[in-house]
Amino acid sequence: MQDLIEKSRLDEQDFIRILTQYHECEELPYKLHIEKIPFVKLSPTFSLGLGADFTSASNVPNKFNYAFTNSSRYVAFAGFRLHDFRRFPKSSLDLRIGYVMYSGTIDASIYKGNDLVTASQTFRENSIVIPFSYNYSFVKRKDFDLYLGLVLSGWFSSGITELGILELTATYKPGEIQLVEEKIMRVSTNKVFPSLKTGANFTISDKMKVFTELGVEFFKDYYNVQILASPLINLNRTYVSLQLGLEF
Repeated sequence: MQDLIEKSRLDEQDFIRILTQYHECEELPYKLHIEKIPFVKLSPTFSLGLGADFTSASNVPNKFNYAFTNSSRYVAFAGFRLHDFRRFPKSSLDLRIGYVMYSGTIDASIYKGNDLVTASQTFRENSIVIPFSYNYSFVKRKDFDLYLGLVLSGWFSSGITELGILELTATYKPGEIQLVEEKIMRVSTNKVFPSLKTGANFTISDKMKVFTELGVEFFKDYYNVQILASPLINLNRTYVSLQLGLEF
């Protein structure tokens, strides 16, 4: 038995083999219960949350400025979780589908020669999000679970934008302003992004758990901004979200 124990890989099958041979060697009665334990458990999940956007750009020309009037997003997700794998009890998988809603205004300004151009555009963005994540539990107890997740999300966004209002002010003609209607921003659609999340799961009854998750996602070149014939400016988006949900 000593050689068998020392070469054990500390997995389910090796434990069964060691205990079975020990009982047979000692001619002791035994019964295997492992087959009664499910290979994996499946639990529906539902969550609501709030997110915030932070934008940045790497190709901003001189004398260009921009700002979003609102950075909050509202989210709702439904899906299921595969957890308590018999051989990998600290691993779990999440597959969800969600809806993310956002509305706001972008204000921007740029100098073109001797003219100052200011622009403002209101838009609304609707996104269907399908995140798939692998989670590993660092702390796992009967009533509490703390985990870190690696996420791959598909974002399918549609932007509904109004025409932007551009104001052209000639510095050499004080008080003279020219108005132009034009869309200055577009939203990227149908992209897949990697991200990270951390979460905690609390058992409140035999059939229900409460979980909370904090996620961070980075979207490269998510917004495209162009004012008149100025160079196209790509804005990166960092999205931080907090969700509160139920696992049944």
